[in-house]
Amino acid sequence: MKVTIALFGLVALLSVGAFANPRLSNKSKAKAAPARTTSVEQQLSANITYPDALLGAAHNSVVVVQYAVNNNRVSNVQVQTANGDLNKELTRQLTGLKVNIAGAEPNQVYTARLRFQL
Repeated sequence: MKVTIALFGLVALLSVGAFANPRLSNKSKAKAAPARTTSVEQQLSANITYPDALLGAAHNSVVVVQYAVNNNRVSNVQVQTANGDLNKELTRQLTGLKVNIAGAEPNQVYTARLRFQL
């Protein structure tokens, strides 16, 4: 008996819930798509190419980069590797690159890990 009453109550709730959504009128405005947020690492890696200095190295490499952001542009780039050619190439590619960081403070130092894969 308890099972029957519980089952009847569940069916009643589901049938009422099916009609609970109000219809949208033709005058309603469409909602804007939510803004896609991308990490700084994704923004940086999307705009740089695979460094020539890593072509002879392992196929998977991680490089740590420190930089500042002024007027939505990357500046003061410091690449944390022992390879001088790699440092120069990544510094050249990253300096002046436009990035979007919400609430970025001038001259604040940011750190990013860039993963290079062939």
